Amino acid sequence: MKLLSRYSVFTLTFYSVLIAFLVLSPYGIWWLINEANYGALAMPQIWGSVLYVGMISTTAGFVLWSKGLTYMDASIGGLFMFFQPIVGTILGWLLLGEAMTSYFLPGFALIAVGVVLAMRGGNTTAAEKLQRSRKEDVPRCFQ
Repeated sequence: MKLLSRYSVFTLTFYSVLIAFLVLSPYGIWWLINEANYGALAMPQIWGSVLYVGMISTTAGFVLWSKGLTYMDASIGGLFMFFQPIVGTILGWLLLGEAMTSYFLPGFALIAVGVVLAMRGGNTTAAEKLQRSRKEDVPRCFQ
């Protein structure tokens, strides 16, 4: 993302989605012709789900992820992907009434400790890694 930082996050997201659409369209057309259940496709719940996954979950998530990568090193940002099951569990519990088992707290603790240890990376702290990644973005003549 840093190599493409001269483009806006929205532009990058648009072209990423466009390429994915073009690559996946032949399979989608084949599926519509051979496998689709047209009765189910007519239901508003299906279209609502497709719009939610496409617009909110995927597009907004990708825009936010790309924007985050412009501010920090990918090796640090990637560590936060491990929090996704924690957020999913909490949202499932809050919004859908799903059960939260006794494994949640130990799992959360293990993930949090793992991320903290990985961010430390030996003797280098996360703050030092962030500072170093910002310095690498500045040309040598300006340092």
